[in-house]
Amino acid sequence: MDVSVEDIEMHFDVNTKGVILGTRAAAKRMVARRDGHVINVGSLASLAAVPGIALYSASKFAVRGFSLPRIKNCVPWALP
Repeated sequence: MDVSVEDIEMHFDVNTKGVILGTRAAAKRMVARRDGHVINVGSLASLAAVPGIALYSASKFAVRGFSLPRIKNCVPWALP
């Protein structure tokens, strides 16, 4: 796999860290209001690896892996 460190950082900074940091910021406000929704848009690449776009697929797998347990994390605060 011939990718640079910069390519790896770019994919994960945008596709994964952006979702995690955005969700964290939104969750703080939602918990304070006891109301809100987070919709993390993924990709079919989060369900099945796509040849030729390994970094993109990996970053979307990470988004899905982060998003699914977040649903249960919000239950104690009764957020929908």
